[in-house]
Amino acid sequence: MPHWIKRVFVVLFAIAWTCVAAEFYLRIFRPVPMLPRYIQASSFGIRENIPDISYTHLTPEYVVELRINSQGIRDDRKFELEGSPGTARIVMLGDSFAIGYGVNYEDSVPALLEAMLADGLKRPVEVINLGVSGFGTAEELVMLDARGWQYTPDLVLVYWHASDLSDNIRSNLFKLENGKVVQLNDEYLPAVRIREFLFSFAAYRWIAGNSHLYSWIRDFAGRKVQALLRAFRQSSRSAQPRVKKSGGVAPHVRLSLALLDAIQQKAHARGAKMLILEIPFRRDRVTFNSTFPFDAARSMGLDFDVVSPIEQFQQYRGEKIYWEKGHGHWTPLGTSCVARALAERILSGNLVVPRTPEHDEQPAPGTS
Repeated sequence: MPHWIKRVFVVLFAIAWTCVAAEFYLRIFRPVPMLPRYIQASSFGIRENIPDISYTHLTPEYVVELRINSQGIRDDRKFELEGSPGTARIVMLGDSFAIGYGVNYEDSVPALLEAMLADGLKRPVEVINLGVSGFGTAEELVMLDARGWQYTPDLVLVYWHASDLSDNIRSNLFKLENGKVVQLNDEYLPAVRIREFLFSFAAYRWIAGNSHLYSWIRDFAGRKVQALLRAFRQSSRSAQPRVKKSGGVAPHVRLSLALLDAIQQKAHARGAKMLILEIPFRRDRVTFNSTFPFDAARSMGLDFDVVSPIEQFQQYRGEKIYWEKGHGHWTPLGTSCVARALAERILSGNLVVPRTPEHDEQPAPGTS
């Protein structure tokens, strides 16, 4: 056997041994959260959940199953486009908190909220969860236009996470022009084409769902790619004439709030209402901070109905509201607090009133 072939075998063996050793080390001493994200490119330029799939999330604290129906929704039901008479409908938009990472479906906010509202309203309620892990407000607006309105919701429920501020810049889908939201690009599919190709191989799908080493590499690479994209966007903007704060509000905050306002205008034009759920920042088990830019919204003359679950969280001071050994999503106790906060606001504000047929026919203001 030629000497160079022996060297190749030695190198390959060393790589394989290193990977096996790293896998065992991580499994035994440093378990990595196993949170595979099964997404694909949609027909309207952004990510969507792969339909008709079931998979497991595993961390040192929990094991949960995610089941996605044929419509790409985390639900065992299929929703008809036309709701049943007398049924209240809520379309939910958001990221991994919305789709329900960290809890089984029966403990998720949509499932709990449906039950609470049905009891309070004395009529059926459907929460149609269009959440996709990694979404920012820009993608949520695209999803609402492409899929959300077809369900004729009474209420649009939008999750707000502090990361939305950077996500909306990174996606580069919209910009502000003369104070209005204008679509800048038709597509934002970060690494989705590569993911789809790799997931076409059964061996890769198995590794993605079972390897601690793969999960560690994926998370590390994801953080680096996000940082590079953020740096690229910032460098691109710095090469342009500097945009000053308007009314004391930074451009990226103005964009995010304008996107929320676009969603609200579209909802009102269709006879629906909008409610925002802020995801508090957890400092520890007793300290939770608000993340929504209320002052900036007021300075822009915008008025939003925002629900914060902090008051409910404080009732369980010291208990585990957020998982602490994964990616920091809510525990079942956390989702129950959130669902109660939402139900109280929706019921007290009478936010799910029947629409009139003419509202569904009206064009809506917003993006151009």
